[in-house]
Amino acid sequence: MNVRIRSFYFSLIAVVMLAASGSGQTIAEGEALVQKGKFSQARTIFEELIKKDGNNAEAHSTLGRILINRRNPDYDIDKAVDE
Repeated sequence: MNVRIRSFYFSLIAVVMLAASGSGQTIAEGEALVQKGKFSQARTIFEELIKKDGNNAEAHSTLGRILINRRNPDYDIDKAVDE
């Protein structure tokens, strides 16, 4: 396969992946907020990710970590266990 065709396919794949991700937040953005101690904003991101894909194990795991983090003013062990 020549370089132009290969480049076209890689570009096409990148565009499709970006379109599929939409304008929603990502796990990396949520993790960055957790690291900054912005638990409420991070929680919102992970709840939205879970609404979009209920099988997203990483989003569920991180949301649980947010809920049981004692630095989080919204610390809620009961909610973490239920989710």
